Amino acid sequence: MRQRIHNWYANYFPVKLHKTAELSPDEADNPKGSTIRMIQTTLKNVVGISPPVFHGRGVFNYNFGLLPYRKPINTVLGAPIKVIKTENPTQEQIDDLHRQYVDKLQELFDSNKTKYGVAPKTQLVLQ
Repeated sequence: MRQRIHNWYANYFPVKLHKTAELSPDEADNPKGSTIRMIQTTLKNVVGISPPVFHGRGVFNYNFGLLPYRKPINTVLGAPIKVIKTENPTQEQIDDLHRQYVDKLQELFDSNKTKYGVAPKTQLVLQ
């Protein structure tokens, strides 16, 4: 398993990385020939729209509703990277700052991954 972060984050600082709740492929399992797909197709042909199939929790109850189920959000903060303000930075300075950021990000990921249920062998892949 690998975590991916794209290199286009190198184009601006400060960088904000966001990750939403994990998506499970079996939550949206609706293959052709299934009963749910047949009902959706019939309703689409009759009414003109295909209603989405979803379930979640309610505002006042937990068993039924439209809101997503609760999932913990983990935030990890690392040490700040010192940046010297430069009016016209060279590409070398930008690359050096990006390299520092990537190194600190890798270090932060490696030191905290097991605390939050990520397998110890998981590697952070930067693309």
